[in-house]
Amino acid sequence: KNGQRVVSTALDGSVRLWDVKTGEPLRPLLPHGAAVFYAEFDSYGHHLITTSQDGVARQWDLRSEPEAEPIHLPLETPDKETKVVVTSSLSPSNEFLLTGVEGGEVSLWQTADWTRALPVINYQEPNVRGAFSPDSRRFAIAESNFWTAKFSRISVREVETGAESAPPIEFDAFANEIQFSPDGQFLMISGWSQPDLVGFAGVWEIATGKLVTPWIKHPDMVTDSRISPDGKYMATVSNDRFIRIFELPSGRLIKASAPLTGRPLTVRWHPNECQVLTACSSANSYAPEAARVWNPLTDIEQ
Repeated sequence: KNGQRVVSTALDGSVRLWDVKTGEPLRPLLPHGAAVFYAEFDSYGHHLITTSQDGVARQWDLRSEPEAEPIHLPLETPDKETKVVVTSSLSPSNEFLLTGVEGGEVSLWQTADWTRALPVINYQEPNVRGAFSPDSRRFAIAESNFWTAKFSRISVREVETGAESAPPIEFDAFANEIQFSPDGQFLMISGWSQPDLVGFAGVWEIATGKLVTPWIKHPDMVTDSRISPDGKYMATVSNDRFIRIFELPSGRLIKASAPLTGRPLTVRWHPNECQVLTACSSANSYAPEAARVWNPLTDIEQ
């Protein structure tokens, strides 16, 4: 949250904290029993929440000794079945954890006692992505089908009641990533379409459900995207191995990086500086192998 540390996850179940400036690991590996797809710091940087393929969330106290055991939280469905977690998001207030499992079941958990804040919400499409609004009062869910990539529906709901509070956003493509704008009035969505695998990114107004930027096409699948902390820019990474920076809301391309050496999986903005961090895999893998910090203003990378 302060831009000094970054967390990496891996398919072998390992999670590691790194120093952004030196690139050195900060503590021993945090072990898990299965592949870890999601990890997030709390707003204070004191705790780390991870969710893994074995259907367990873990809360790590980063102020404790490295060997301290985390809190284990089985994310069971109401029928006591544990499923693969496909999305996870911690609210900015640290009060709630949003999880989605394969099959389209979404749960909202209270972090104070790790009980459900709402009944399970079932979506028709099997693949879901989730995100919280900056004030933690709403959450958005994108439901899609990864294999067909021909339809997505994004709904915005109230945390207190679970009721939909805005018109749904629908389009004919796969929504791989969603994020609220810093002012909470817009949703950034990115992904790709079938069968051509053309990537896209755009920003929609939540109140009207209308696209306010152009439908920004990419030559290949957009694997991740993020709005800058000031809300003025959007960074995307695509399977064509480029980082792109777009102006908002015009959608004008501001800068593109030099080609990356691996397939980019994620992109994140530094909270205080004009820098973006990407994690890349090898050409034939989806496991992160290297990270890159890039300043689009100076074109300097480290």
